[in-house]
Amino acid sequence: MKLSDLAQSVPGSRLRGPGDAEVRRAVHDSRQVQAGDLFVALPGTKVDGHEFVGKAFAAGAVAAAVEREVPAPDGRPLLLVPSSREALGLAAHILAGDPTRQLTVCGVTGTSGKTTTTYLIRSILEKSGLPTGLIGTISYIVGGRETASTMTTPDSSDLAPCFAEMVRAGCRACVMEVSSHALHQRRTAGIRFAVAAFTNLSSEHRDYHRTMKDYREAKGLLFRSLEPGAWAVLNRDDRASRAYARGPAARDLWYGLTGKADVTAEDIQPSLAGSRFTLITPRGRAQVRTHLLGRHNVMNCLAAAGVAEALAIPLETIAAGIEALPSVRGRLEVVPSDKPFAVLVDYAHKTEALRQALSAVADLLEGDARLIVVFGCGGDRDRTKRPRMAAVAERLADRIIVTSDNPRSERPEDIAAQICKGFLSRRRVTVELDRRKAIAAAIALARPGDVIVIAGKGHEDYQITGQTKRHFDDRETAAEILAGSA
Repeated sequence: MKLSDLAQSVPGSRLRGPGDAEVRRAVHDSRQVQAGDLFVALPGTKVDGHEFVGKAFAAGAVAAAVEREVPAPDGRPLLLVPSSREALGLAAHILAGDPTRQLTVCGVTGTSGKTTTTYLIRSILEKSGLPTGLIGTISYIVGGRETASTMTTPDSSDLAPCFAEMVRAGCRACVMEVSSHALHQRRTAGIRFAVAAFTNLSSEHRDYHRTMKDYREAKGLLFRSLEPGAWAVLNRDDRASRAYARGPAARDLWYGLTGKADVTAEDIQPSLAGSRFTLITPRGRAQVRTHLLGRHNVMNCLAAAGVAEALAIPLETIAAGIEALPSVRGRLEVVPSDKPFAVLVDYAHKTEALRQALSAVADLLEGDARLIVVFGCGGDRDRTKRPRMAAVAERLADRIIVTSDNPRSERPEDIAAQICKGFLSRRRVTVELDRRKAIAAAIALARPGDVIVIAGKGHEDYQITGQTKRHFDDRETAAEILAGSA
């Protein structure tokens, strides 16, 4: 595409210099620039891309998109744009052939539940006959190929080619997690969402968003980006949803358990094998069985059903799609064993997610069975949640083992000390910073009927200490210890 044509597709842009160059793709890392690329200079808190414009031209860039005037060698063209991040997304998608025009794209945002909800939606869409790609925290699924995820929502320059690959692979839909970081950084610019769903909002990422208002508004960017005719699927039980409602003339669909909702559930029957419930939508009722544990996963099922309802998928297909999902990796995932107690691995590394996971299990305990939790908090992340997570664990669990998560550059002892400030009493608390030993200690404590929840890392198969990333998988570790225990 000619630079002049591309410039016309980026609102508010001004081209300085010749526009006859052919642009191949848009990139924001000067180290990745190849001949024919448009280099997009992104401002940053530590590194400013405007300082690398000269390097990008030397590497073969035919033009640079910038937010301010910078020296351009030999009169090379500059594209002055109001927002480099917005321009990167728009340019990347245009140069990739605007692939989301050929896909039904469903975005899911919220503090917790995004991963499970996206897998549920994908299962429903696949059951309806729509080959569906997925982009999220665990992995990216394109056609029959699954690759490990590097971040929940990739950069725009990676997203656009990923969508294009989905189109080539025969996908007709895509479900993606949309993080608040990605929305704030405009990584979703250029994506045409058919449906956007909201799970819930609780205090999180305070290391990035200064206030809850900032965090709530970042999530709202997804709904403000929707084109006329697109659907918003909102959680009636979460007050934050009110900020995202677009008015009576808009296509807003509500789900929930406690308020007046378009999609809801009755007769919920939870167990350690999952839940059964009656799904109620504007088009009727259906009996649903899910293998996912807990009331919070019933809510995730309702969010997914809301998206499917917006897409006019038959009710029986929605029910079949929910039941077809056996589990989601690292989300209250059962570690197989022949022991008279259960071991579950969950990704809960946020306060509300830990509350949901532990509440789900606590509600299922019978008699004098106990809930044992193993958890820690990641280093170089929001420190304010550490004592809050301790308070949740103390309220819901019978025995607590505090351990290391991914300490990164922090001392594990310091993280554990900050967690322990949240306990009213240390009587039921053990601190074991070696995560393998902590899991072994929990298993050694377990009696018949007990349930152990190993929280924080879920699907992750690594642990980061300092600059070292080593293999560590909670599921693997628990299985090894269970196999070796008497």
